[in-house]
Amino acid sequence: PRRPPRSPLFPYTTLFRSNHFGGLALRNLRFGITEAEGGDESVLLRERVRIRGVHRAEGPIGDPNYYAQIMLLMLPLALFRFKDEKTRIMKVLAGVCFLFILCGLLLTYSRGAFLTLCVLMVMMVFMRIFRPYQVAIALAVILLGIVFAAPGFLERMSTIKGVGTLVTKKKDSSSYHSIRGRATEMLAAWKVFVDYPILGVGPDQYTLFYSKEYMQKDDVAFKRINKTRRSHFLYMELAAETGIIGLTAFMAVV
Repeated sequence: PRRPPRSPLFPYTTLFRSNHFGGLALRNLRFGITEAEGGDESVLLRERVRIRGVHRAEGPIGDPNYYAQIMLLMLPLALFRFKDEKTRIMKVLAGVCFLFILCGLLLTYSRGAFLTLCVLMVMMVFMRIFRPYQVAIALAVILLGIVFAAPGFLERMSTIKGVGTLVTKKKDSSSYHSIRGRATEMLAAWKVFVDYPILGVGPDQYTLFYSKEYMQKDDVAFKRINKTRRSHFLYMELAAETGIIGLTAFMAVV
């Protein structure tokens, strides 16, 4: 097995990696496949699958992607308090909270959260909350901190370029199967919604009873997945399970 890049702070972070702090800072050593995941039946000879371990922050809920979503919601709130607070003490407190929330977000190694963070920063520029040079400085500081404290982060984010494999025949072994798997999961939920558009198939019914069948369909399967999977797309899964009525009610709340 190939070890992930070590941080220069490794001697000092061993304690934190092995301590869950009473369940508030769960971290699990996951395995990520960097070669053909699950195998390709059309290939008779292929290289042996290489596996790497990744420490991903899971917060108190035990899932890095959901934890990243929560951090994404809190991050702008802390930033606005830092910008708008009147007293120095409150500004410092808000700034410290912002940095801790940002660290928690980045340590989830969530690619979707990273893309959303970039979109949020661009939106703040267009909304004139911050100026372009301020965002550029913030990005530089963030990237410097990532390189120093979590060098494996940039390697994982580089797999986002695999999105291009959805429309080309080129296979990038580091991201090809992950990207196509996500696309298959999302499209399967969309097809269920198209087939049951009014009320959907019922809450919590999609994953257990429909996902596997629809992910095997020829017009959906970028990748053959022979087990039940969530759609990894909140709106499509809501649409599949509750139809246009449930999705409309949810969006009205938002």
